[in-house]
Amino acid sequence: DLARRRRQRQRREEALAASEKRYRLLFDRSVTGICRTRADGVILDCNDSFARMLGFGSREEVIGRNAGEFYVDRADRERWMARLEPEGAIANLEARLRGADGSEIWVLMNIAEALEAGEARFEEHVLDITDRRRAEDARRQAAALRSVTTLATAASHEINNPLGVIKGNLQLLAREAPAGPARERIESALRACEAIQEIVTRMARIARLEAVEQSPNLPPMLDLRKSSEDEPR
Repeated sequence: DLARRRRQRQRREEALAASEKRYRLLFDRSVTGICRTRADGVILDCNDSFARMLGFGSREEVIGRNAGEFYVDRADRERWMARLEPEGAIANLEARLRGADGSEIWVLMNIAEALEAGEARFEEHVLDITDRRRAEDARRQAAALRSVTTLATAASHEINNPLGVIKGNLQLLAREAPAGPARERIESALRACEAIQEIVTRMARIARLEAVEQSPNLPPMLDLRKSSEDEPR
């Protein structure tokens, strides 16, 4: 019986060692950033993907630091820590982190809590979604600009039509009026009409939004540089 129990214990230990080895391989080779922290935020372990995501050359540069220092808003970490206590895990949490060079990156995180030797440990799986967020911001900007374009186009038609009638009548009056104060007032009104037409023309030019190619590593953006250039007269 003693020999049988020893064999069973040895098999359990071997199975546990094999399981830990498989987990370590997945941990180290995952393209997703993974880090393990204590409750106070100290990073106990991380893989190379996590270190590279933050702009470090190796995970040794990250281990031992506090995860809170990488958050743009440290309160974000405090908020999800408060959620973890009753829930035990959080999925699809978006946050902004700051890399080694000070640049901001958007990440999607899955976080799970576990007990290890009676102490809380947190495993975070982190995916860089910065490019996706940039693309979403570009789409939102494009939608806003389309709304402005629609408004500018509608306004130009609504203003130009009656303004053209007013300007035409003023031109007739200016030709018929004798030189003097009355004619000067008519010509002043004509200049005001021309100024309004110029403003309306500039409003309409924001409709000329051109899509330009950027670096293949970045989402397409809108080039607004030409939107206010004067057209050839």
